[in-house]
Amino acid sequence: MVGQWRSTAAAWLVALAPQVFGCDPLDRTEHAARGKGVTVAYSWVSGPPAVGELATLRLRLCDISGAPAGGKLSVDAVMPAHGHGMNYTPPTVEVADEPVAVTGLLFHMPGRWQLRFKLRGDGVTRRAHADFLLAH
Repeated sequence: MVGQWRSTAAAWLVALAPQVFGCDPLDRTEHAARGKGVTVAYSWVSGPPAVGELATLRLRLCDISGAPAGGKLSVDAVMPAHGHGMNYTPPTVEVADEPVAVTGLLFHMPGRWQLRFKLRGDGVTRRAHADFLLAH
């Protein structure tokens, strides 16, 4: 009886979950940042970032249906506990239906950071964010 209830509950949760197949992480090195109307699948190009070294992100963006999302993308990072961000702002990139790279992320201290993604296109601004811990 309990097993049947669990399978029914699991089936309902799957049915109610947002369908974002196009930007679900592909493997252990890829992560997802979900926001209202956009999902960002991202991975660090040369492994996790290191303090004081430039880092590059490889990104895929999808709308709520899982289809590729396009527009002008800006990426920033902040340390919420410290109330500050990076000392350098990466350039904005144009996104179509192909993966893109964002270069120039420079994290000047270890700790908990939050990546912030802002996609502007078709007169709409969509945002997503993801937290990560930068080791010493």
